[in-house]
Amino acid sequence: SVMAPTCPQLYLYSANDPLAPAADVQEHMKQQAARGVDVSSHMWPESGHVEHYRNHPHEYAFYISQFLNKSLDSFETAPSGPDT
Repeated sequence: SVMAPTCPQLYLYSANDPLAPAADVQEHMKQQAARGVDVSSHMWPESGHVEHYRNHPHEYAFYISQFLNKSLDSFETAPSGPDT
């Protein structure tokens, strides 16, 4: 879709989430990457729906921090101004 964001995207998901099956998340990530979106992800083998932070707080914080640092580095080095 033309309106879909092209900003970097992070997907934190699990292999056994009944509400967001891993195959569906992976297919969506594949579609986004095909559009040129910078996709980052981590899949836990077992973690219920929206339970990743509760079950894996240190890992979760690490992946969020890593993604934000990578995204901010990209933003800071992106060309800007009237010549772009």
